[in-house]
Amino acid sequence: MVQRKDVDYLVIAAMLLSGLYVATTGLVMDWFGLHRFAYHQYVGYTWAVLVVVHLILNWSRVTAYLRRKFGHPSARELPTREERAPALG
Repeated sequence: MVQRKDVDYLVIAAMLLSGLYVATTGLVMDWFGLHRFAYHQYVGYTWAVLVVVHLILNWSRVTAYLRRKFGHPSARELPTREERAPALG
């Protein structure tokens, strides 16, 4: 049975391959002045869709990172137990 993590790794591999293809064909098109070259446009659209799928699969990790990075300072910097004043008893 295919798990979500397996799908995520397949999407990452497809993003890598399609990104390399788009970058390579884009450079060839620019260097040699070719206007249309070997499905560059369609692979670029495929790459964009794969990026969106990748973000959907990892949305909880992305939002957790953004909350941790740009969250409220009070939530990020809570004092540890040693830094708190001792309870008076």
